[in-house]
This record gives sequence, C-alpha cells and structure tokens, in this order.
Amino acid sequence: MTNPTRHLLIAATLSALWACGGPVATDDDLPGPDAQVEEPSDFGIDGERKGFSEAGEYLPGKEDGTSADRAVRTDAATANTKVWKVWNFWEERTTAEAKQAGMAWPANSGLDWNEKFALWVKSLPATRGVDGWRTFVVTSPYGVTLASPKLECSEAAFLLRVLFASWYNLPFFMEAKNGSTRMFLGHFGWRTPTGKYANSPDFAALYKDYTLADRTKKPATWPTDARLAGRGLTPNDDSQTMISAGARTGAWLDRMVLNKRVGYLLLILMDWYGSVNLADSANTFNLKPDATRTGDVLVERWQPTGVGHTLIVKSADWNGGRTQLTAELASSSMPRRQAKWQDPLTSRYYFTSEITGGEGSDWNGNAYAAMGGGMKRWRVAKAVGSYWVNSIPATDTGAWINSTDLTAIAARPARFDQILSRPDPATERAEQLKLVDELRAQLRRDPAGCNGRGLREQAFARVVEINSEHFGMSRWQTEHTYRKWEDYLFAPLVYTASKTCCWDTVTPAMGEIVMARARELAESGGQCRQPPVFKAVNGGYADWKAWAVAHGRGGEWKDWSEDEACPPRAVQNDTEGPFDAQAWCSL
Repeated sequence: MTNPTRHLLIAATLSALWACGGPVATDDDLPGPDAQVEEPSDFGIDGERKGFSEAGEYLPGKEDGTSADRAVRTDAATANTKVWKVWNFWEERTTAEAKQAGMAWPANSGLDWNEKFALWVKSLPATRGVDGWRTFVVTSPYGVTLASPKLECSEAAFLLRVLFASWYNLPFFMEAKNGSTRMFLGHFGWRTPTGKYANSPDFAALYKDYTLADRTKKPATWPTDARLAGRGLTPNDDSQTMISAGARTGAWLDRMVLNKRVGYLLLILMDWYGSVNLADSANTFNLKPDATRTGDVLVERWQPTGVGHTLIVKSADWNGGRTQLTAELASSSMPRRQAKWQDPLTSRYYFTSEITGGEGSDWNGNAYAAMGGGMKRWRVAKAVGSYWVNSIPATDTGAWINSTDLTAIAARPARFDQILSRPDPATERAEQLKLVDELRAQLRRDPAGCNGRGLREQAFARVVEINSEHFGMSRWQTEHTYRKWEDYLFAPLVYTASKTCCWDTVTPAMGEIVMARARELAESGGQCRQPPVFKAVNGGYADWKAWAVAHGRGGEWKDWSEDEACPPRAVQNDTEGPFDAQAWCSL
C-alpha cells in the first residue's frame, strides 16, 4: 500500500544521458574527505512524505501517447547531481554490451534490456521470509544475494527497476509536478527543467561510487557507507532483520550496491513516491492482458486519489499457443513487509478484480477504469531533439491501450479470467478454503485490514460457486460447513467511507483484544448472538478500548491514527460493504 497525502500532479518520464567509457570511479567522481554529506531532510519541499500524487494524467481526455512531454535537456549540467552514467538504452539488442551474458540471459541472446529485466525478475529465487511466507532473494551482477527487504508495495517495484537500470547504466527517472514545478527524479539526480530541484542532494559531489571497471567483479572488501547504512524510511517500520537487529533499509542498500549514490536515490524515491505514481500513464502504460510478462506491475485503484496497491508480476508462463497463462504476483504492503510471493490461485483474484481497472465504479460513482489501475509496463527513455522523453518501446505499441480507451481498459479483468489457468474443482476448492483461512489469520493480526476482508469474501464466494456447480451443495450447506463466526466480526467495509481502513498501525495484540471481546459478546447470555462488526462507531472504538482497559490490557490498545491519506477521517460510523452471508445464528 502507499499513502500519498496531497493532490500534486504526477507525470512520469524515464530519461537518459549519453556517456562514454566504463563505470570506473575516478577522483572526479568521489567526494573529498571534507565533503558535507547530506543528512535526512525534507529537501525544502512544501509537502509531506509520499506527498506527490497524480492529478488526472490517466483520466478521460488526457491521452497518453507513445511519447511524452519533453523533460530534462540532454545537455543539462548534471556533473554534480548525477547518480550514475548512462551509455546503454532499453531497446538495444546488438551493441557489444547488449550481446554480453548477464544475470539471467546468455551471450548473444538477441534480447533488449526490457526483456532481460523480465528474465532477471523471474530468476530471483524463492526463500522463506522472516515472517514465514514465501518471498524472493534479490541477486546482483556482483554476486550479492539478499532476501527482499521490508517495503511498501510501490517501493518494491521501484527497487527492482532502479537497481537493474543502475547496474546496466540504463536511463531511469520519474516525473512529478509539485504545484507548477515539474521535477524529475532519476539517474541524473532530482531536477527541474532548468536546474536542481529544491534542496536535493548533489549526489555525485556527496556520495561515492565504488563500481569497478569490470562490473562482473566486486571489490575484495565490500565498501560501506556508514551514513547510508544508518538511514531508513518513514515511518520507522522498515526493520530489516534479515541484515541484523536494528538494521533499516539503508543497511540493506549498503550491502547491495557498490554505487552508494543509488542507495541514497532509492531512499528518496521510496519515501516520496507511491503506487499512485505507477498508476499514472506518464510513468507506465496500460498493457493488454495477452502481453503480460514477468516484471510488469499490476496496480489496484479503488478511489481516484489516495492509497492504492502495487503487485509485481513475479512469473508469467504461457502455454505453447499463448492461450493459457499461469502467473504469480508478489507484493509488499503497509505496514512494510517482505514481498509476499502469491500462488497462481491467489494471484488470479488480483488479476480479475474490478479494482484493477475493471467494470463498475466505487462507492461515489467513479469508474474503476478511469482510476489508472490494471496491468502496467514501464515506459523507457529516448532522446528526442535536445530533450529526453519517456516513451513506449516500438515493440510494445501493439500491446498498449490508450488511457482514454476506457472500454478496453475495463475489459481486462474479464480477459484475465479467460486466459488464466485453473485447477480441477476439488483442488481449487481446497486451495480457496486454504486462502480463506490464511486471510482469517491475517485479519486476527491486522483487524483493521479492509482489503483482507474483501478478498476473503471473494474466495468464499468462489467456494460457494464451486460447490453449487460441481458438488451439489446449496449456499446454506456451504455456509453451514465452512463459515466461522470471525467472518462476521471482520465483515467487509467500504474503503472510501470507513476510517478503519486508513488505520495501518494496529498490532497483533490489538487483534487478540478484538477477538476476545467479540467472542465474549457472542457467547454471553447463554444464547447465540452474531458478533459485532469491528468498525468505527460514534467516531471511534470506545467499547473496544474500554474492554481492553477493564481486562488489564489498556496499554496494548492504540488510538486510531491517520496512517495513510484518509478522506473518510471525519466519519462517525463506518459503512459496511456487501456481505452475502447467512445470519450466523441461522447456521
């Protein structure tokens, strides 16, 4: 999840800068012994972290053509602000460097760098994360391997794309507009069309690049930047325990990159940008389902502004005739977590969800197809005249859907439902029930999780459908067999009309309190009672807090906080969403 907090126009472009030679660190590249290293700051920006959001770049009437507006001049003076040099370009296939073997492709592969990026993402091996679920290991050209860090959802997508671009000297940047000021954050630093943006760092002057001439090798002793290693992301929920106790994201990056400037850039990008920027068609472009491949991103948007969710396509395997797709998604979330690598069945829910740009509208009548959600692929930078612009690769123009073609955008979830593979009914029912139980466990730990409530009901609805079509069971029989009382406690809420959904800092201890009080109420009086829905009532959660205090657990209860942009912050009573379940006591 992401939490952009202001309405600021986002357009995105990737940019490039020509360069010659190899990535050899010279005296001119490195800061002197007395250099003033930039400390964490707000860089003179009038805004909050995650404060940049689009203001309609993808909306009807704003066409996202195959090229974008002019960005930074190709001859801009970036000697002090640059993060890495660029001499490769995403669409190259036959240059000397493009012909070399890489992390996941052989020599003379004939692939362009986008296709190589896809192979690298697919090659990242599975491992068991610190919280028990399947995640993946990030690998580098230097032989470094680290389990994925704890990040928010968009941050994980940024991480993979920036690491790959920097290692292979490919252009990358994202554009945002703060008020009337256009700004570009990427390989040349943080810039406007005319100079450095705000009080952003002079990356080349302040931070070191230890990259060797032979990029397949790493130094005998890995260089460490203590300041980078000591930094983290806001809020302080990015504990990278796979590194060491107390380590944060800066420590992970310090272990992964030789060019420390890239680490500092990523900390800024992760802190200030979010999934709403990936939804913007100036950063990415809408992709036809039949073109899906590893490394693409799937974006959920259930409201025109505010939070969304980003998932990375971790694998996408087509059958021989390209008529059936087996795909798996991976995503981080809020609070920050290691990327959770989902199985094909769970991934199917996201691909076919209406909030990935599908049919229908939100609670306020805003069409999902007009919110920027759905399958996306990164744009790439090209030099056009004297400027860098972000464009769609020539090989992808046939797979592109214009952002104004809402009919084609809205049809994508249904198309995914046709092409995504399914197991046999008995196996699918077992897997759906397993998913339901996993989501129940998640809600016990995170009782304010609105997405988990909705996803559980989607999975349960599929169990009802399978039982009806293949096993002769009525809805009541399915509910009688598989419903649990906690489903009513965590009944669905309308995200855009419920302040509970913005509350990301609830704890597992609070989940225990919620469960204990609900069980006590449901069992009191010697008769069946339907559990109360955990939601905001009369402006808050006074009854739940009072129960915690009365049972000696008041210190474990945290008051509501606006942990992400929350339009319904002032609602007195949350709005319950559709919940197609039999009354608990009738079961």
